[in-house]
Amino acid sequence: MERLRKTLKQQADWGFRQYAEGPVDIHVVPGDHHTMMSQPHVQVLAEKLKVCFEQSLMV
Repeated sequence: MERLRKTLKQQADWGFRQYAEGPVDIHVVPGDHHTMMSQPHVQVLAEKLKVCFEQSLMV
């Protein structure tokens, strides 16, 4: 399992490309998997998600 984690972390998309129908966009936000959902990091996450949602509506 640890070897799989290391392999996935070496890929920019962490292996999500295999599940996507199109390209995988990578957005860096402050914090980690848990703390990005808490203040003050969640503000940056929310803004990035907002931009993504707005762009998806323009397609």
